[in-house]
Amino acid sequence: MKNSAQHLFHIALLLSTLHVGNSSMAAEQVLDYETLVQDAMNLRNAGNMLEAEIALRQASEIASNKSEAFYLLGLVVAFQERYAEAIAILDAALVDYPQDNNLLLAKARVRSYQGVLQEAEELTQSVLINQPDNQEARNLSGRIALYQRRPAHARTLFRQVLQSNADDLEALIGLYDAELALGNRDGASTVLTRAADLAPGHIDVLNRQGAAAMPGATKHAWITGYERSRTDTAGQHWHDRFVEYRHRYSIASEQSLRLSHNHRFGEHDTSIDTSLLLRQQSSVPVEFGLSYTADAHFMPEHSLRASTGFRLSEGSDTFGSTFMNASIQSARYSTGNTLRGNISADHYLRNIDAWLSVGIGLLRDENNSNIGGWQLGAHWQTNANARVGFAYSEGGETENSITTRTQSVSGYMAYSFDTRWQVQLNVSESRRERSYTRESVALTLQYRY
Repeated sequence: MKNSAQHLFHIALLLSTLHVGNSSMAAEQVLDYETLVQDAMNLRNAGNMLEAEIALRQASEIASNKSEAFYLLGLVVAFQERYAEAIAILDAALVDYPQDNNLLLAKARVRSYQGVLQEAEELTQSVLINQPDNQEARNLSGRIALYQRRPAHARTLFRQVLQSNADDLEALIGLYDAELALGNRDGASTVLTRAADLAPGHIDVLNRQGAAAMPGATKHAWITGYERSRTDTAGQHWHDRFVEYRHRYSIASEQSLRLSHNHRFGEHDTSIDTSLLLRQQSSVPVEFGLSYTADAHFMPEHSLRASTGFRLSEGSDTFGSTFMNASIQSARYSTGNTLRGNISADHYLRNIDAWLSVGIGLLRDENNSNIGGWQLGAHWQTNANARVGFAYSEGGETENSITTRTQSVSGYMAYSFDTRWQVQLNVSESRRERSYTRESVALTLQYRY
């Protein structure tokens, strides 16, 4: 980050001035610290996070004022998605430097990466109250606004920073992301060109150009899950299991491949499913998917689906933003074809890390009859590691090749041990009209690297 580098340079110059006339050993120590930090910044900007971390750990050992070194170290560790470790580093430093704005902003930045936006915003605003012109805090406010799906507000904040410093790289990168999220691709391209002229080899520029991989970020994920269901008719038990691989190509695209093996009614179905997510940073992200089941007994023989989303409203500082989603799916069963359309809205609440979802849908079943439906859900990121939610829905559901009007209630709890391991528990009950009731428990384990 350009502002951090400038601040570091000024601190190093000040330290050099204060040590004039002291022993040569002290002057050498200051020089070593300055050199290590400058090397670390160069390595970070080039995307070499691990080497930057090593240099900063060495710098923190000899620093006379450790707040600067721990501030940078915490961020470099966070850039490698080791968020819990980064928070531990920053919290330890805040014990000795409780009012250090750099440390507070670094913690706010990490919290924003973790999705704990309420705490991130509170920390950032506390700095801005004391230092209204703090450029890093103003940039971070813009970045948090982007995470809150408020790109127009973020654009305003980044433009304000650039009015004070036209060469602020973080503001330029943020403005590019905001313009892209607003659908202004030409404007975004112009901003990225300015950023590339300023720092052509910077990793944040190269990422947006598609010329570099995300440093330290996980690109692969393995997910496995098992679901056991019980019906109230003849004591039937189902056993569904799957394994899935996901590959993230860039900050905007991801592909998945899933193999499922399900055992129901004494029969087995094995299906393969693939999906592709594109334009995830844009104003209209899209996803395409298809599945195939050989010799299907109760699963669809094949299905095609597509979905997209767009921002309906940014809201305000007191009223959260609303994001719309639309999807369509066609499936072929042994009993006939089905076609499903769904429109839903996610409303992200302000001042709490929670969001509400509501939707309506229409299903044309295998007999060409139309069945309408609706769903309601709530989700809460309770802390950096845990998320809970529930949902209720009514409408047509095709299960075991037969479509029936169904009432469903479900809940889940997801827990992240760190950025690599996550476990999720789901429970649900589905009541099919003039048919059976099914109770299910599912456990999913995810590993990212």
